[in-house]
Amino acid sequence: MKEVEYGNFEERFITNSKDAIGDLARGFNHMLGKIKELIESVQKEEQLKKEAEITALQLQINPHFIYNTLESINSLARKKKEYEISHLIVLLGRLLRLSISSFEEKVPLKQELMYVEYYLEIQKQRMRYPLKYEIIVEPAIEHYSTIKWILQPIVENAIIHGIDPLRSEGKITIYVRTKNDFILIDIADNGVGLDQDQISEINENLKHNSTNLTKYRNRVGLYNVQTRILSRYGEPYGLTVTSTLQKGTTVQLKLPIEKGGI
Repeated sequence: MKEVEYGNFEERFITNSKDAIGDLARGFNHMLGKIKELIESVQKEEQLKKEAEITALQLQINPHFIYNTLESINSLARKKKEYEISHLIVLLGRLLRLSISSFEEKVPLKQELMYVEYYLEIQKQRMRYPLKYEIIVEPAIEHYSTIKWILQPIVENAIIHGIDPLRSEGKITIYVRTKNDFILIDIADNGVGLDQDQISEINENLKHNSTNLTKYRNRVGLYNVQTRILSRYGEPYGLTVTSTLQKGTTVQLKLPIEKGGI
């Protein structure tokens, strides 16, 4: 026990006794195993956190350099009367500013929706067929907070795999509301949709937070968002998907109500 007191959780109490002392020893050994697993889990989490912090620092390319470069390109575009290009550059600058302005995990929902709107405006310019979108938010909800960067991957997935294959006008509708103690965010598209077997498989994988979703190129965004939500809040929060072939797909995010800013 002295070894354990000094932090050595590899030690075990060895006995063949079948009496109360033996039971105590086996219970003690089981406890040591659980403590060791917990310590390893915490150490792994700390290591991942450090790696994430290092990655974040590596990504902190001087934002002033990026903004100044974009402003130079914007000036050149306006000089040549390329106003559509100028508009895209302005939107891209706003996207970058929001994405690297803070490494906080949570942001006001209003900011997250603004980010998605800038992204949709850029997509409207690049798409061959018209893209419309509508963002409906119940009053006051936009001042709640949410995990950063959880809406754009789903919207991107809807455009690339739902609307692009349509080869006709597409529409994205984002509806944000509260129900009981939840924030519900529906992201619906009028795209090609999925059959019920695909939907059942996706929801089953989401329910169990399965890495099977990463096998499919168009599922990675869903898996990443689901992982972040479950890591932060646990059940019953996360994503569910509904879809009808040739009519479209809806991804619903269920989040806790978090008031009072970050």
